[in-house]
Amino acid sequence: MKLLVLGGGLVGLATAALFAQNGHDVLLAEREEGRLEALRRGALPVVEPGLAELFFRYFGEGGGPGGGRIRAAGGIAKEEQQGAAAAFVCVGTPPGAGGALDCGGVAEAALSLCALPQSAPVVVRSTVNPETPRLLEAALRRAGRKNPLVLWPEFLAEGCALAGALHPARSVLGAQSEEVFALLSSLCPPGPVFCLSPEEAALAKLCANAYLAVRLAFFGEAADCCAALGADYARVAAAVGADLRIGGRYLDALGGFGGSCLPKDTAALASAAPMAVAEAALRANALRLRRPLGALHRYYRSAAGLPIAVLGLAHKMGTDDCRASPGLLCAQALAEEGAKVRCYDPYVKSGPGKNCQTVRECLQGACAALVFLPLPELCALRPEEWPAAMKEPLILDSADALDHAALSAAGAVCERLGRRAATAQEGGFCGNAWVKIRPQTGLWQAAEAEQHHINGG
Repeated sequence: MKLLVLGGGLVGLATAALFAQNGHDVLLAEREEGRLEALRRGALPVVEPGLAELFFRYFGEGGGPGGGRIRAAGGIAKEEQQGAAAAFVCVGTPPGAGGALDCGGVAEAALSLCALPQSAPVVVRSTVNPETPRLLEAALRRAGRKNPLVLWPEFLAEGCALAGALHPARSVLGAQSEEVFALLSSLCPPGPVFCLSPEEAALAKLCANAYLAVRLAFFGEAADCCAALGADYARVAAAVGADLRIGGRYLDALGGFGGSCLPKDTAALASAAPMAVAEAALRANALRLRRPLGALHRYYRSAAGLPIAVLGLAHKMGTDDCRASPGLLCAQALAEEGAKVRCYDPYVKSGPGKNCQTVRECLQGACAALVFLPLPELCALRPEEWPAAMKEPLILDSADALDHAALSAAGAVCERLGRRAATAQEGGFCGNAWVKIRPQTGLWQAAEAEQHHINGG
């Protein structure tokens, strides 16, 4: 079949690769010139493990290694629309007013398909508000279009999006006729297919992401509870996750959740109808995103003028997506406070302050290191290399990525945020003074003189 895909982001690229692998011819439309040029140079505009290899196996102008099953253009001409079996809208829906999603790009893309055969469905893979299918269908009818409108929401998780596209846990189709269900079901990968109304399909996507946000918010606070009571959260979580009704995945969000989906989709669901639990999850996550900065301020009254290393800017390993990323948000807050921020992420090249090429460069002379992702480069460092590189070997680990016992033995002060609070036996630097924590007050005092030292004051 000849299929049209509108939008060259992660969802559009994965969708095009899926269809090409299954033998279909795909025309991918991407209006953003930078993304389109990247594709023509043989590079994806997003970082996603395994996706580039599959996509470019089929990409070409007719003579590529995959027979040119995927072509790319800045738009879809009327003659290209003719003969297409279906068109798939995969454009972004950023947050809009009051938490609802801005679906203007979806409507614009759908209405641009003025020469699509009337029997070909317009399939929306973008995440939309529950009322969007009704409004979009009305807009198509006013424009004289009779194309069936279908929702096929994507459930791709960044970092493993290719596996999610090729082997989804389920496919959800929102349509209103058996004929359209049959066509779209033939395009779905193997696995369960849920046939719903378009409104139900939109809600299924929003509810899934909102539930994941609630789950992460709850277990983040459960980790705090364990830390406050001196319990080992990992052991508690393993016992809780053994309950088949709960399961052992998605139990850890020590630094809070971010990304392009969970925060905005949860807000979109809460804007559609009263959702006290979803709203509470967003509030809890906002507090959690400030925890690393709050932990730093237990050691330094102000970060102004201090060189601070931020390790991990993307919201998830193996990607370059910094939208609502805990690491990026913290780095921005530090920069606003006046800190000399240094950032390292192997896939993200633009953050606040200095963007370093290596972990060692980022750590050199730093007064603190904040870890947000379990980057392999961190584990490759020997424990003694951390205090040797840093001016003050203070490490705040939101990713549970490091060997804390080995780092402490090497002379570093290492806090695993959300695991266990520092105790009076643990010492470290505060400004230029070696200090111990006073556990009841959280204030720091010099180990020898009973004088409070923060930033040398």
